[in-house]
Amino acid sequence: MIHTAKFQVVLKDDEIGFLSRKFKEKITLLGKVIDKNFNGISTSFKKFFSLWRMDVYVDFIKLIGTSDIKEKDLDKIQMKLNEYLYFIFGSNDKELTLLRLDFRFDAVIPNKKHREILLKIYKKTVEKHGFKKKNDHYKSTIYFNSKSVKVMIYDKETEREKKGEKIEDYEKDVLRFEVSLQNRHLNYMKRTYGLDRQLENYLTNDFWTKYMTKNICPIFFTGDYYPIGVSEKIIEKSNIKKGDKNKLREFMCDVSRYGFDRLKDLKLDFKGIKKKKYSKYKIDKFTKMLEDLNINPIPIPKHDGEKLGKEKWISNPFPIKNFS
Repeated sequence: MIHTAKFQVVLKDDEIGFLSRKFKEKITLLGKVIDKNFNGISTSFKKFFSLWRMDVYVDFIKLIGTSDIKEKDLDKIQMKLNEYLYFIFGSNDKELTLLRLDFRFDAVIPNKKHREILLKIYKKTVEKHGFKKKNDHYKSTIYFNSKSVKVMIYDKETEREKKGEKIEDYEKDVLRFEVSLQNRHLNYMKRTYGLDRQLENYLTNDFWTKYMTKNICPIFFTGDYYPIGVSEKIIEKSNIKKGDKNKLREFMCDVSRYGFDRLKDLKLDFKGIKKKKYSKYKIDKFTKMLEDLNINPIPIPKHDGEKLGKEKWISNPFPIKNFS
């Protein structure tokens, strides 16, 4: 459900002085003294004008020792965080204000070639969704970034290998889908809906489902992945009108060749007059028709389809039915 988060505690000069005396360490090294007593927590202190800020980065998997974090684990998480605050301040009058929260969904895909093909397919999706802009310059990671919400999909094993870090059991064969709520979004939720920036307000199944489906599905679409030839057979058996069947095949070929965003630039020549081949209406119509057949509108490229062996398709690792 969640992976990491960043919190903040605002402190005054006299409180910083108290902590330095208590732990017998200067403020620049205080974080290391604190963190060695806890798993999954990283602490730092910074001064902004007349106030100090204690930034707290938390890896919840390491904090409570499980990767399968659910809403019911909130009490355990809160207990660990309360122990942390009590250790530092000797009381429970401080609160951790949420600055960032990373929701996650780990799809276990044992076939590495399938993970590589999926990442290649994802690069053909839209260049922008809302305010989120795509960055696909990396082989094993795709970003959709905005100042409020960020989406990231990456091969967890490959990420660990590149960093020279140990691959944990819960990271093996994993394609991770991550939605990161930034401080600007959390401020918006407080300002608009009165939702305080506290972890308990966001660590619910409903919130997780809402943020994952709202940010993943419109960008990467629903439906399973097939080479065009296999999709054709499914389409041919459907009750769709014959004219639309031909159009769907042509649409998928164009998506495969040009990617989603360039569809709007394609032109057809009618007696010397060039007209748009695909309007937004047509793109949405064809996409919906394919998704209704459980076909993802982005096909598996022909040369990658040949690598599938006996398996002629790839199941969508982010199945919408699991989140309803």
